[in-house]
Amino acid sequence: MDKETFKSLMTFGAIVGASGLIILLFSVNIGLGLSHSWLNSQGGMADTHLFETVTKSYTNAIIIIGGVLFALGSAVITAVQFIDRLKTPV
Repeated sequence: MDKETFKSLMTFGAIVGASGLIILLFSVNIGLGLSHSWLNSQGGMADTHLFETVTKSYTNAIIIIGGVLFALGSAVITAVQFIDRLKTPV
């Protein structure tokens, strides 16, 4: 693997992984923001239990997205390093 490809794949993995980690860390705030947006689209009033369910659903979806991005970034970094070590003569 040439240095330019190695560098670009490592950068891609780091950006995707860091994005996933940031999304994971702020998942509650993002979920609350989305649920407040949903509440406004409902006219500003909804049952408390329904609002809580919507908030949990949005938060769980954000956690899944962040987890997938973090795992993808980590897998890319690990795979690139593994492939690079296989191709490097000892």
